[in-house]
Amino acid sequence: MLARAKQACWPLRIMLLALLSGTTALLLLRMLRRRTWNGLRQAAAAGGDHDFSALRTVTLDQWVPDYTGPGRCRFASHIRRKGSTGGSTTLTLGMNDTAIHDLQGSVTVAVRMGPFRALRWIMSCVKARLEDCSFVREIVLDVWTPPGKSLEAFRNELHNHLRKVNTTKARILPGDRGLGERYFVGEHIQTPFTLVLDDDKLLHCAEIHKLLLAAQRFPQRIIGPVKVRRSIHKCVIGSDTLLYPTERQEDNMALTSAALVPTSLMDAYRRLIPRPVIDFINGELNCEDVCFNWLAAHLNGDEEEACVIVEDVEVKEGPQGNDALTKSHNSWGRRNACLNFLRDVFPQWPIPRPSSFRVRIE
Repeated sequence: MLARAKQACWPLRIMLLALLSGTTALLLLRMLRRRTWNGLRQAAAAGGDHDFSALRTVTLDQWVPDYTGPGRCRFASHIRRKGSTGGSTTLTLGMNDTAIHDLQGSVTVAVRMGPFRALRWIMSCVKARLEDCSFVREIVLDVWTPPGKSLEAFRNELHNHLRKVNTTKARILPGDRGLGERYFVGEHIQTPFTLVLDDDKLLHCAEIHKLLLAAQRFPQRIIGPVKVRRSIHKCVIGSDTLLYPTERQEDNMALTSAALVPTSLMDAYRRLIPRPVIDFINGELNCEDVCFNWLAAHLNGDEEEACVIVEDVEVKEGPQGNDALTKSHNSWGRRNACLNFLRDVFPQWPIPRPSSFRVRIE
C-alpha cells in the first residue's frame, strides 16, 4: 500500500519540480525524500517491517547534518558508558600471559587491495617478514579496481608480483566485492581472528601478538590500536544529530583500516546486514566500518560496546595517494552522515558506547 501511494505521488512531484528553479527544485526533492524516509523510519521504530527499498532513492547527503540553519546543533556531548560516568579501566596484560603455541596460526591477514598500492604493500609485507610470523596462517588479498579498469588484468599482475617474492601464505580471493561487501571475505577464512587492513597499512608480527592477547580476553570485540579509535557525540541542544568529532576521542569505535576482528563477526555481517544497506554502502563508498561497529555493539548485548583499544601498537602507514577514499568520499560531513544513516536504518540497535576497558601490554 505504501509503495502504491509513493508511486502515485511522483507525477505530482515531477510537475512541481518542473516549475521551480534548479536550487529550489533540489531542496524540494531532498525534503520529499526525507519525508518518505522518515515515515519508513517511524514505522520501523514502532516495530513494523523496515522497507529498505527507500534507500534506492536517496544518497548519503540525506544525512549530512545542518551546520548553519535554525536546526543546527548548538551543543553536543559524548555518548556515555552504560551505567557509568567514569573513564575506562586499563587492563594490563603480559606478553607471556598466553602461551605462544596457543596463538599460532590463529590469524588471517585480509587486505582490501586496489591497483595503486599493490606492489608497495607486497614489498612492505616481505620486509616485515609476515611470512615468518607464527600467528599468521595466511594472507588473503581482496582485490578491486576502479571503473574502466580490468579486474582480471589486475589479478594477473598481482599473481606475477606474488610469484616474484615466492610467497607461501598469500593468495588472491575469487570474486568481485564492493566496499560494503568487504567483510564477506570471512566465508573464505578458517581462522578465529582476522586482521583487516587497508592497503596503505601494515602491522609487524610483534604488534599482531599484542592485538591477539587482547582478543583472547575480548573475543567478541573489534580490537584496534589507538590510531584507529573514533568517538561518537550526540547533539543535546538544537537537534538530536550524531556527530563524528575530530578532536577529543573516546573509544566508541575502532575503524577497520587496521583492526583485529573475530571472523565470526564478519560472518554475522554477511548474514545480518540487509542487502539494500550493503548496496547503499557500495554506491556511496562509505560507512562500511561504522556499520561493522554498529553490528558489534548490537551483538554484544547489554554492554552495547563495539571495541577494545590496545595501547602502544604501532601501525606502519604508506602514502594514501589521490585515490584514497578519505580524500574523495569520506569528508567529515559524510562521516557524520554515516552515524545518522545507521541510526535511522537500525533504530532498534544501540549506538556504540565507549569501551569500558583499555588494554596495555607489558
